[in-house]
Amino acid sequence: MYTLGLSSAEYCAALLIDAINKNRVFPHLPRETIEAMHYELLDLVSHNPVNHLSLQTVLSNLIHEVTLQIKTENKYSITDFQGYKTSFMFQFMYQFKCSLVEYYDSSYILGYNRVPWKEIDPENLQLPRRKYVSDVVDYYKLAMSAHDPYIEYISYYHVMEYFYDRVFKNKMTKALRDILTNPGFSYKDDDKVFELVKTVQKKNNANRIEGQGNESESLNYVLQEYIENIDELKNRISEIDSTALEYYKSAKINFCGVPCFHPRIQWNGEKDTIYATIRNRIYATRNSLVHSKREGCYSPYEHEHEEQLRKEIPLVKAVAELIIIHSGSIM
Repeated sequence: MYTLGLSSAEYCAALLIDAINKNRVFPHLPRETIEAMHYELLDLVSHNPVNHLSLQTVLSNLIHEVTLQIKTENKYSITDFQGYKTSFMFQFMYQFKCSLVEYYDSSYILGYNRVPWKEIDPENLQLPRRKYVSDVVDYYKLAMSAHDPYIEYISYYHVMEYFYDRVFKNKMTKALRDILTNPGFSYKDDDKVFELVKTVQKKNNANRIEGQGNESESLNYVLQEYIENIDELKNRISEIDSTALEYYKSAKINFCGVPCFHPRIQWNGEKDTIYATIRNRIYATRNSLVHSKREGCYSPYEHEHEEQLRKEIPLVKAVAELIIIHSGSIM
């Protein structure tokens, strides 16, 4: 039996207890007050069945989210129930033409990772000094408003992708122009013209050997064009997540089935190496998200994959922010 409706009192209480334990619902309250609220909530749920109706009403409206309950008299595994859940979700979305979003952490249900408007002081807001490209700001806005890490990652990636054609064209045009305008080059000299052909072939062959195309090379060009200061990028990543730099240095991405390289970032290497490893990690993750092959690709709503993908967000967010900033024009 399937039941879709407002969360039960027990479920709401469990969410609040989880958030209280993490000190995320009321971060400004003393720890003693948090602990007192914790025990009062536990006592309310476990010892007050008579007042269940009012408790249900209060907590359900406080959380204001719906839950899916699947009940059966038969014994099934958790995998079976997950299959039933998937079937129900598709049937619901297909029939009613609206989405159902799954949450795996109380932060996204309770919204404690959002900044309340009352905590924002407009007097402290710095006025912009640069004019930014509106299209890429729209991608950034979509990423910031997304609950799904897939949408968030892809939206930040679109910021980089926006400049691919422009930067790749400029780089390749400059390289060929340097050859054509060199005083030693002559279009009448077959050997010189063939060297020009080999330059283009060499670039294409390098991309094929790496299993990559012009998009990967364009990403590398965009990084070099708009993120000249690696320390600036590292500082911004650390501001977003203080553990991220070490994580990117030591951990690979399990859902990325990339045979050619392990996309770890070498922060202390040569500058070209740093760019290459950043490019590799971002591009490998992007390919895993957009390709539909089951093995070695990202599986939406698989908890382990979502948790790993969330750890990749600080990197692409910081890169996207610096690209937006440095591609902007001074007012």
